[in-house]
Amino acid sequence: MRELVFELNYYPGWNPVADTLAEHEETSIRSLSCHVTTDTLWRVDHIQGPPETLTEVEAAYRMADYFPDCLVTEECEADSETQVLDRTDESLVIYCVWNRSEICSSVPHLALAHLGEGLLFETRQEGRQHI
Repeated sequence: MRELVFELNYYPGWNPVADTLAEHEETSIRSLSCHVTTDTLWRVDHIQGPPETLTEVEAAYRMADYFPDCLVTEECEADSETQVLDRTDESLVIYCVWNRSEICSSVPHLALAHLGEGLLFETRQEGRQHI
């Protein structure tokens, strides 16, 4: 078994979820599941934070130009779907899936291309940092 660790740090305005998390230090996201094929990426994320912040994070996930893990900074043109699976006062579970476009790329897609199938992904997001 091998482990690869990477860290992304987003500039303001590049990622609406990171922008929201940067404004609310008490809120964090961890992946419950992340799966990638050559054509799609889907993930289930667990977000913890105050109720008003969870509403902002959910709105950021639903923005037309947000695709989890996408590295493209311009219009990605991918088809996507976002669903809330569970919500409590201090947590939110969100499912996202997107179909890869010709210009869209992600760290999981790069890992699949270079390391092959059978990968496990675990991610955490706090502020502008995505590990």
